[in-house]
Amino acid sequence: MFDKWIFPDNWQIWIVALCSVLHQRSAWRLAAIFTGIIFAKGRKTITSWFRAAGISQRYKAFYYFIGSIGRKTEIVATVLFEIMINRIYKEQKHILMAIDDGPTKRYGPNVQGAGIHRNPTTTPDGAKFIYGHLWVTICAVVRHKRWATVGLPFLAKMYIRVKDMAKVPTRYRVAFQDKLQQATELVKWAFVCCKRLGKQLWIVTDGGFTKAKFLKPAIQLGVTVITRLRKDAALRTLLEPVKKRKRGRPRKYGKRIYLANKAVQKRGWFKV
Repeated sequence: MFDKWIFPDNWQIWIVALCSVLHQRSAWRLAAIFTGIIFAKGRKTITSWFRAAGISQRYKAFYYFIGSIGRKTEIVATVLFEIMINRIYKEQKHILMAIDDGPTKRYGPNVQGAGIHRNPTTTPDGAKFIYGHLWVTICAVVRHKRWATVGLPFLAKMYIRVKDMAKVPTRYRVAFQDKLQQATELVKWAFVCCKRLGKQLWIVTDGGFTKAKFLKPAIQLGVTVITRLRKDAALRTLLEPVKKRKRGRPRKYGKRIYLANKAVQKRGWFKV
């Protein structure tokens, strides 16, 4: 069935570019899978993609092909990054991207990499936890004329808790990484892509990533990080010049700033 569908010229160019980094004996299957992704209904599963694309014979070969793509996600994402960023941020000097972690529901005890994670959205039953996968994702933040601000995901890493690492088959050779380490790798990947295009990288995160383990490597690369501080952040004022030195060791830091006290003040806020 997928032979009857003809993509627009720009889509065909993009698919050819993505196929260039795949094995050429099986790269032609990517166009069929894209057809299934676009026209699939219901749950977004590989089976629904095959059903929409009319893939019924030799479907196992398509499963193996998707597995090969999974082993080259970073290379494929790099090609996709250059295609999309050159179109979206063509006239801008910096690229605004966001990093966040979010769970996806999964069912069944034998789903690899799944575990119990905190549910960020309140459900009608008030469940605070959810069973499934947790992904640390980096996406480009763009402003659409009709749909306001949207995020275009490029690359994601699955977070597996230490307790669940024992359930992962050893043949996969998966090493444990916390969310901050995974976010740091995503920033390094995006920074290299932006540097190749001559762009500056800006990263937006929430308070969960406002930690030295993530901020220090990002700042060393020259990335601009936009985030919020924790209410118990250790902020201090600048040291005032001392006219007459007193006895003892001179102060290294200024007075402590308590954000909780600043937030309740009614004198208003100003831009800095």
